[in-house]
Amino acid sequence: ELVKWTFVVFAAAVLAAHGEHGPGWKREVAIVGLLLAVITTVLMRQPDFGTTVLIGALGMGMLLIAGLPAAWLVAMGTAGAAAAAAAITPRRIDALILCS
Repeated sequence: ELVKWTFVVFAAAVLAAHGEHGPGWKREVAIVGLLLAVITTVLMRQPDFGTTVLIGALGMGMLLIAGLPAAWLVAMGTAGAAAAAAAITPRRIDALILCS
């Protein structure tokens, strides 16, 4: 639970540092993107897919509001979806379907 709040506050602080497309904005986007990738990778190693999707959606939304070009968002979203699809095992899908 702490990761959600910490990520949102940290990403907001980093992305607001220079404003939209100010000097160094690519560096800030890279920092937030790398942090997002690390957090979602760690969460996917646990059986916590819901939190992974939530953190990913929060990060993508924050990057969208910060002014990241749509092509970059599509590329990041595609890479994230591919990584999630590769990480979900049939056992986890069965557990999801049987618990519903």
